[in-house]
Amino acid sequence: MGKKKKSMLRKKLLLAFVLTAAVSIFFTAVFSLIYFFRVVKTEAVENMNNNRMVADLIYKNKMNEVEFFARSQANSKALTVYVDLDIPNRISEYMQEVVVREQMFHMTIYNTNANIISSVGLSRSLIVQKSDELNLENNELVGRAIAGEIVTTTERILGNGGKGL
Repeated sequence: MGKKKKSMLRKKLLLAFVLTAAVSIFFTAVFSLIYFFRVVKTEAVENMNNNRMVADLIYKNKMNEVEFFARSQANSKALTVYVDLDIPNRISEYMQEVVVREQMFHMTIYNTNANIISSVGLSRSLIVQKSDELNLENNELVGRAIAGEIVTTTERILGNGGKGL
């Protein structure tokens, strides 16, 4: 019986050791997963906030560039003369030169009644390619710009079938 008791005691000790080790490994793994999940989530949120701030700075810089460009074109003597003399073909020629030189995708000049005087752009611009599907004369941004508000934005314009331009 002595050997049997030693054997049973050995099995019980081995079982106790295995259970203790398994439980501690399980809780260590669970703790590690939860901890690292929180750390990764926190770092991801911080990275997203940093990237958002950088994107916001880039966007504001581009808005300032576009606003400066629009003001400089509005103050252009050549363009002012063409508009005053009501020469639409010269306006379009002048604007096409500017669009190509500055690599602007699209420029449109409206009169105070929100009618398009001239609209030109690079041939690879989707606005130019899909211009027949657009109704820019009733666009909210155009109305706000004509009312004197500074409107600089990038918009997703939906054409026929809901396809974005």
